[in-house]
Amino acid sequence: MKIIDYGYDCEGVGKENGKVCFVPFALKDEEVDFLKVKESSSFIKGKLTKVVLPSEKRIAPPCKYFGKCGGCALQNVNLEEEKDIKTQIARSHFKKIGYTGKISMFSENEYSYRNKIKLFCGKDGLGLKEGESNNIVRIDKCLIVNERINECISFCQDFVKAKSLQNEIETLLIRSEGDDLLLNFTFNREIEVDFQGLQIMLGAGSGIYKTLLGGQPVHMIGAKALHEKVLGVDISYRINTFKQVNDQVALSLYNKVVKSVKGNEVVNAYSGAGLLTAIIAKQGKKCKGIEIGDSEHEDAEKLKTENGLNKMLNFHGDCKELLPKVISKFTNTIIVDPARKGCDSEVMKAINASNAERVIYISCDIASQVRDLKFLDKYEIASVELYNMFPRTAKSECLVILNKRQAKSCKKEANEL
Repeated sequence: MKIIDYGYDCEGVGKENGKVCFVPFALKDEEVDFLKVKESSSFIKGKLTKVVLPSEKRIAPPCKYFGKCGGCALQNVNLEEEKDIKTQIARSHFKKIGYTGKISMFSENEYSYRNKIKLFCGKDGLGLKEGESNNIVRIDKCLIVNERINECISFCQDFVKAKSLQNEIETLLIRSEGDDLLLNFTFNREIEVDFQGLQIMLGAGSGIYKTLLGGQPVHMIGAKALHEKVLGVDISYRINTFKQVNDQVALSLYNKVVKSVKGNEVVNAYSGAGLLTAIIAKQGKKCKGIEIGDSEHEDAEKLKTENGLNKMLNFHGDCKELLPKVISKFTNTIIVDPARKGCDSEVMKAINASNAERVIYISCDIASQVRDLKFLDKYEIASVELYNMFPRTAKSECLVILNKRQAKSCKKEANEL
């Protein structure tokens, strides 16, 4: 089959017997052999078995696990081509809602950028899952995480083997900040484990948690949190606190958001642990954050207190219930940064009915973002920017800035209709 385009997850797309066929790791303009792994009445999912006629843009992937583990999708092209592919996919999404303007992309390091990894444990030790499979590929290192985490992976592989824990551990979460690390081992049953030796190897600024499958993390030894300063805000990260995985790109994204805020009254929906709310409040603006998660709300309250941010207000509850109440006639800018599934329709309707001059929508899933933007017919897109938060994978972070349509513009469109 000849590959004629890219799918939304950067897989190659072709036609087979009149059906659309998706083949991961195949590139546009290539001729490939593939194995059918799933077929419906309208599409086929294939597994690449051979590149018969390779693209001129294909390169040798530097990682020996590429194509085996389910992490990276684009190590077989250079970074510039990756950016072109992701921008092309974004354009096809936004074309659905009539936006055909410029889409720019900001990108930094292509490898050694991640500050977090979740590993799974199998009979051979710690690893990553194959794409669309529960099979675990044991790894010695991962090229997209930073070197401190790779060093930690090596220590943990030895630890798991020495303690014969292959059948006891479900997952291992590793987070880093500078030289400091936090680890969370999730076990499938309650057992006693001595972590002292491992913690000594990791260093004094590191800490270890233990979780029983389905339970909450319990601190075992060492540090309890990681510490960082972002745009003047001091923040502590617990083992499960949300944080962007790419520090350099996240900093550029936050800077852009701060510069794009209009007015002094801001609402930040799906605000998580409160970092963006705090950054905006640090600029002297009144910023209201809304978050449903209990631990995230606690983190945000702690962040407010520790940084003395009187203009930071944290509301605890569901955005679809709280946002209409939190938005006032004085609100100038509304920010939404939801999980991958996107926003509730009630949230988008409340934004559309507001008097806010500007809406800023941040998302790691362009498909759900574009779906949600259809609700904002009283706003028009001013800019779309991609932030390559996850180089070598199929995902990007997308920042959309919208301005309230002028009454004259709305009247003109109504007349045309």
